[in-house]
Parts: sequence; structure tokens; C-alpha cells
Amino acid sequence: IASAHNEYLEIALELGIVGVLVMIAGLIWIGWSSVEAWRAPETEGGPLRRAASIACLVVIAHCLVDSPIRTQTIACVFAYGLGVLATAGRRKPQRETSTNIMGYE
Repeated sequence: IASAHNEYLEIALELGIVGVLVMIAGLIWIGWSSVEAWRAPETEGGPLRRAASIACLVVIAHCLVDSPIRTQTIACVFAYGLGVLATAGRRKPQRETSTNIMGYE
């Protein structure tokens, strides 16, 4: 079986069922986050998350016919897109203000 240009087949051959399960879980998360990004309002980072979802999905589609994720540049773009999908527009938890022993902030 030739897997020179099929990233998914190579993962299956090298990592077995565990690798396939991890890959499927990752693809499900990316799909879920992409749908969530397209449903997000403009004020909650929607446009940035939508652009990140497109970038990630293009890399995923390209992996069907070539191995682009192995180049550093494409891997960095993919990782940045995943980071934006995970964090952009999400509300940050409120920090509690701490006071010292004397009651000063």
C-alpha cells in the first residue's frame, strides 16, 4: 500500500487504531468548533473564527492528496487556526481581586 501522499492512511498505518481514534476525535472537535464559529455573532469573534475554520478545513482537505502538514509553515498556520478556533471571542473568566493582610488592593 502506497501512502506517500495520504496523511490519513499514513497515520492509520503507523499509529494503528489509537491514532485513528485520536484523529477522528480531533476532526470532530474541529467540525464542532467550525459550526460554532459560523453560528457566532459578529461581536463574539465570529469573523476571525470563521476565517480560522476555513484555513483549518483547507489544510485538512489538502491532506487528502498531499502531506502539507509536515512542512513547518503549513503546520504553524494550522496550529494558529486551531488556537483561534479554541479561544477567539470566548469570554474570559473574571479575576477576583485579591487583598493583602492589611486590606489594601
